[in-house]
Amino acid sequence: LTIPASVTVGDPVVFDWQAKDRSLAVTAGAGASVQIVIIVRPDTKHATAELSSAIGEKGSIRWHLVLLGPECDCTLTSTVAGSDARSDIDALLYARHADAQRVAVTNLFQAPGGGGEIGIKAIAEHKAHVTCRGMIDIGLAGRGTNTFLTEEALMLDPTARVDAVPGLEIKTNDVKASHSATVSRLSAEELFYFASRGIPEAQARTMLIDGFLTSMVRRIGNATLESEILALIATKRGLKIGRN
Repeated sequence: LTIPASVTVGDPVVFDWQAKDRSLAVTAGAGASVQIVIIVRPDTKHATAELSSAIGEKGSIRWHLVLLGPECDCTLTSTVAGSDARSDIDALLYARHADAQRVAVTNLFQAPGGGGEIGIKAIAEHKAHVTCRGMIDIGLAGRGTNTFLTEEALMLDPTARVDAVPGLEIKTNDVKASHSATVSRLSAEELFYFASRGIPEAQARTMLIDGFLTSMVRRIGNATLESEILALIATKRGLKIGRN
């Protein structure tokens, strides 16, 4: 997919990812701008995605990865190839039962004055396993880069697993770069707090899931698409054990 120089794509470009071992490369020319949304639906059994992007001078790409399938493996490398370009990556993962989801995303800065952020939010329930790897790589020509990486994960059961691995590699001076990772568990004290206010555990979990993920969905900025994704999250939340 190539976005010509100086072209701004107004609506997000959406890919309903339903295949295993599939790739997508996106190029944004100088001054071009585009949003790419990758959706793996809850009923997609296996999904593997090899994604990449290259951004020209003063161009921008924003990726939104929505991984809801029981078995997902998604890799993305976004390269800031031109000066004063921007690469932003949002990733949302929601795993239940025995799901296995993995995402590995990299912002690679190879030109001066680049910017962008990586934001990852993940939820694991029951015996699900989620792996989140985020990487900021600033090359020798990446002076003046301003970037950060945030990974946030929530485990709703003691048997759930989350591996959150942030990375930062800087090969030049005069940059602003930071990274963080937070993994939280749903505690008995939190459930007691909800129960003391008349909120049963099932409803409390629903409230936590919706509150945690909705802010990431809203970053897309398209009301129709956001509503569709929130509906898919509700569908995922309602899946019974054995349907995966």
